[in-house]
Amino acid sequence: MFSAAAFKQNQSPVSGAANCVAAQLPVNWRKPDDSPDAIERDVAYAMKISNEYVELLEKQESALKGATVLELGPGHNYGAALVLACHGADVVVADRFPVPWFEGYHDKFYELLWQRLADIRPEIDTAPIKRCVKTSGTHKSVMVVESSAENLAGIADVSIDIILSNAVLEHVQNPECVAHELHRVTRSGGIGLHQIDFRDHRDFSRPLEYLLLGADDFGKMFAERNGECGRQTRHFEMHEFFRIAGFEVAAFDANWIATDEYLDEFMPRLGDSGSRYKTITRDELRIISGRFILHKLGNA
Repeated sequence: MFSAAAFKQNQSPVSGAANCVAAQLPVNWRKPDDSPDAIERDVAYAMKISNEYVELLEKQESALKGATVLELGPGHNYGAALVLACHGADVVVADRFPVPWFEGYHDKFYELLWQRLADIRPEIDTAPIKRCVKTSGTHKSVMVVESSAENLAGIADVSIDIILSNAVLEHVQNPECVAHELHRVTRSGGIGLHQIDFRDHRDFSRPLEYLLLGADDFGKMFAERNGECGRQTRHFEMHEFFRIAGFEVAAFDANWIATDEYLDEFMPRLGDSGSRYKTITRDELRIISGRFILHKLGNA
């Protein structure tokens, strides 16, 4: 495992809060699958993610009602954000390339989401989703900020109570810069919930292959794929980025690990490579997905 000192010496040239540069090309403006089965799946997923957020926030004794919530990179619909708005949150979403309204997908998606939530949680106010259905063509119930996570332009300092992301931070250009920016906009006493996927997205069955690449080769691949391959950055590096930015890392739940069979085959190849990750221990290497719970202390 790297020491903090060794880790700092091995950072890429773009690391650091003074070099907050994000990729410029759109990644995914393709129309989502609008088949009935796909919309059913997307609604179920939005409900699942929003339920996880609600449960985690309850455990952190963080109330949604009246809170200002920022979701990073919500994807091709704003389902989870809208469900949180139905719980009384004032919701903002930030994305470099906000999804446009796709007729035939979003109208059907929000209609079904509205129905599902009304059936399952009749006690909460579904007006935010209803508004999207009634004003088809816009995502009027959500404040959308067109910004990368490295530069949340338009979001004021210490203005956000809760920041959420799900499988987003592994795709950013500069995670260290992101950590500083999240700290800037979070209010004292605020929290962050960030699920991060540390796998090589080119082939999830071989989740660590990109660690064999040197910094230059990986940087070229990351740029060519618009970050869709995921970052080499490991969980302990993200922990250090958050800590340096000023957050208390209240918890890290390693919720997915690489198989022993794959690690047995991979580790000798990593050891023979020129990768800066060649000295990572097996226990550190095996963690390929996890959720961070961050607190911004009152005096931070």
